Amino acid sequence: MTPGAVTREAGLVVSPDGCVVEADEAAVMLLGPCRGRRFAELVETSGDVLEELMIGFRRSTSPVPGRLSLRTAEGSQSMSVTGRRRSAQGRDVVVTIRLVGDRFSELTTALQRTNTEIARRIAVEEQLRRVWGQTVAQLERSNADLLVLGETFAHDLRNPITTISGYVGLVLADPDLPEGTRRQLERVLRAAQGMEDIVEGLLHEAVQRSEATRVDVDLADLVGWVGSLVDEGTVRLGVQRPLPTVHVSLQSVRQLLLNLVSNAVKHRGRAGPVAVTVAARPLGERCEITVADDGPGIPEESREAVFERGVSTEEEGEHGLGLAMCRRVVQEHGGEITVEAAPGGGALFRFSLPCTGA
Repeated sequence: MTPGAVTREAGLVVSPDGCVVEADEAAVMLLGPCRGRRFAELVETSGDVLEELMIGFRRSTSPVPGRLSLRTAEGSQSMSVTGRRRSAQGRDVVVTIRLVGDRFSELTTALQRTNTEIARRIAVEEQLRRVWGQTVAQLERSNADLLVLGETFAHDLRNPITTISGYVGLVLADPDLPEGTRRQLERVLRAAQGMEDIVEGLLHEAVQRSEATRVDVDLADLVGWVGSLVDEGTVRLGVQRPLPTVHVSLQSVRQLLLNLVSNAVKHRGRAGPVAVTVAARPLGERCEITVADDGPGIPEESREAVFERGVSTEEEGEHGLGLAMCRRVVQEHGGEITVEAAPGGGALFRFSLPCTGA
């Protein structure tokens, strides 16, 4: 922070009816006596903007960023704020007001918070993977249990995803942001939006798992979606055209392909990128799809076991969970998945999906 930059934080708790029910000492010094007053009375920002911001705050128990013009002891000032629901059960909103006198410091702080939220999202994903592995056997016996999983999965992931998208959007709004940093943050934003699509899709399928949820989709588009999420420094994703149009559950097959590509990246056995190629051929009313990589491959004695939950070919690997999910998705579409040695080395996964009109 440059000399003379001022940073202040003040905390308020706003009830569902818009009244300030708690205010710390910093808030009183900044805004004057505010407990018992309506939060709207402390704000210069228009009521519609304030209401929209408060709605966003109530949706998440993680901090969501924004900006408000507040009536302070020094006059009206535009300030960065964050807000979050106080608890998952309650509707009180905790508002933290932060004024930074130096714009570069504000940008740096926002970037640091973005990185923190990205790390948090990764930790939440890993935790949910372990939870999934412990409970999936029971969930397969009950669609009601699957609905509970979907709702929990969506709730736990929405919070960090919302926060990531919010902070990245706040930083991207800065006109002085370096172009290289802008491109990196746009990639983070696309990844967060892709994860949000997965969460919403899983929740939807937990509620409606039926043939009616299946759609016709170009397999090349699904591969392209996976390519938009992976790091070009770790994988080179290619296709052998033509690829067919398949009749599938969109989000499930997206996750299937993403898991197979991610599996190749995790176990590539080298520092450089792994090459992954997707190909397909007609097979009656279905099409046979192969996903091949040029990594170290899977030993023949382990090729069946890797599709079991919790089984891995490495001490710290995670083949079992991701590939078990792949088997479940393929079986739900009436097929089976196998793995064999790819020509020239590596692993080749082979499975079938129903084609359009089947």
